Amino acid sequence: MQKNLQIALGVVCLVAIGWAYWPTLVELEATWDRTEDYGHGYLVPPIALFFLWARREKLEATVLLENSH
Repeated sequence: MQKNLQIALGVVCLVAIGWAYWPTLVELEATWDRTEDYGHGYLVPPIALFFLWARREKLEATVLLENSH
């Protein structure tokens, strides 16, 4: 039951963040599309997600250490 609650809370947080930042994200995409100097912006989110995924064990260990105090 605890795991389901954590997943639900995570989804609610992601939706809230997405809703709050939607206008900014739309403007970012428009800037990436129309300005050649910022065309690489499409690559930044997938690369950042890859780095998070690649370091997931280290991040989990950090969270576990913080929770043990």
